Amino acid sequence: MASIMANSLRAGKKAKDSQGYDTPLSKALDLNGDYRIFMRKFYNEAEECDDIATAIVPGRSLDLKICGSTFIPYKPNMFELDDAGHYHDLTVLDSWARIARVLFDASCAREKKLVELEAEAAAKDLGVAVNRDKLDRQINLIEQKYYGGRHEDGTKANPTESPAISGLQLKMATQLLLIKMNPDGSPDFKNARLCTYEFSREKLDEVIAALDDPNCCIPEADYIELGYSYKGADKKEAGHKAHFKSIAKEVSLAAKFPKEWEAEGKKQVDRIAKGKSMDDAAAIMRSRNRNMCSTTSASDIVSAMRKWCANNSAIFASIDVTKDSTKWAANDFLDSAMLDAVPAIKEKFEKLAAELEAERAGDEEEATVVEEAAPEAEAADAVAAIATGEGASTVKQMAAVAGNVDLGDGDLSDLD
Repeated sequence: MASIMANSLRAGKKAKDSQGYDTPLSKALDLNGDYRIFMRKFYNEAEECDDIATAIVPGRSLDLKICGSTFIPYKPNMFELDDAGHYHDLTVLDSWARIARVLFDASCAREKKLVELEAEAAAKDLGVAVNRDKLDRQINLIEQKYYGGRHEDGTKANPTESPAISGLQLKMATQLLLIKMNPDGSPDFKNARLCTYEFSREKLDEVIAALDDPNCCIPEADYIELGYSYKGADKKEAGHKAHFKSIAKEVSLAAKFPKEWEAEGKKQVDRIAKGKSMDDAAAIMRSRNRNMCSTTSASDIVSAMRKWCANNSAIFASIDVTKDSTKWAANDFLDSAMLDAVPAIKEKFEKLAAELEAERAGDEEEATVVEEAAPEAEAADAVAAIATGEGASTVKQMAAVAGNVDLGDGDLSDLD
């Protein structure tokens, strides 16, 4: 007979709050909608200011099509952190991330080559010259897809592709309440949704600005209210144009719709993760973020990469062996044994590996010892606490050390 676990009502509520996953913000938004967003606010005693609790997990972003997952969260035994706040990966994924970078560049080169061959074949069939202007535009669009650039109107074009395995980064997420505004300007409290949001550096700064705005951050409230417009030609454009905006107390939903706020709004905002401490809130936020709870392992990723390379072996012919990134990954490719089936390519990588070894030998002979100033203990401790998951982090704490870490692309990665 199964045992029955005795517990308190409050402990049961905390366990229940931790179950299930919240929808990523970008997937909950309707194009061309106006919203109000609420985040849980705490008083940061160490900094003597208002702050937002966040969950922090180190890991790597992944290409879903190749790796079968979008993120691998790192456990404490998968990395170490030095006194300067720099990560050192203890898994094999550093090696495979270098391989992924080379294959990413090769994919772009191959796609451009295929477009050129198609244009030449079409021109030959028609008995005309290749339309260079059209071909150049096609190639430019491919380069934008991989590396970003500028649209024809001069606006920034963000890349839509990324390497199958990213560098080691920090996922920083919070839980928020999303309330859509009706066409008449009233809030749709009944359809409010809890969402998870992963910060980029830009959006991190926007929330901090709102926290520091005395007209927006109501001292007695345990939440902060922000405006958010999600408008554009498509979801990608809307996501890049959207910004968190301060909402003054006098135009807050509580002030403009007092009856609806008392009847429904307060109850909805109370759903946002909280507890006796930021640690309690962060634990709930972490458990409700699917990326942070992923069970993907390093061996899963390596297996997926090997399978993809086996099914797309023609990509090896498009690798540019003159690039430094290829040379740095030469031993990684050779150690993977993936090039054994393509001897001509393998020979090129063996030459690169020999060149790299010679360069490193020369560097060691010429190296001089430079004593670097130690980082401030407080900053180093903050990075270590964040990276090892010891306690909750806040947006202000993260901003203070964000120069030492990669926040990734934030919630924009969910916009495809």
